[in-house]
Amino acid sequence: MMLAMLCCLSVTAFADSGSGSGGSIEIMPVVIGVIIGILVGVFIMLGHKSKLRSVKMQHAAANYIKRDSMKVTTSREIYLYKKVNRIPKNKDK
Repeated sequence: MMLAMLCCLSVTAFADSGSGSGGSIEIMPVVIGVIIGILVGVFIMLGHKSKLRSVKMQHAAANYIKRDSMKVTTSREIYLYKKVNRIPKNKDK
């Protein structure tokens, strides 16, 4: 919201500083205002992004497992609920 407000303010400031030709807006001040608004937004976003340094990309979960804390001897899957719906196929003659 703040970015949109800054963008609108910069567009109107550049549009008002034009030659005053009876209400028509020149395209160049509008483009410059939009570019300034985008640049301000990018710098704000980069500032917020630079604060996010506590999380780093890892390819495995080795740092979450304490050494010798768990010993897996047998591995199997046990399903508590099993429901099978059998519907006979129609035989076309």
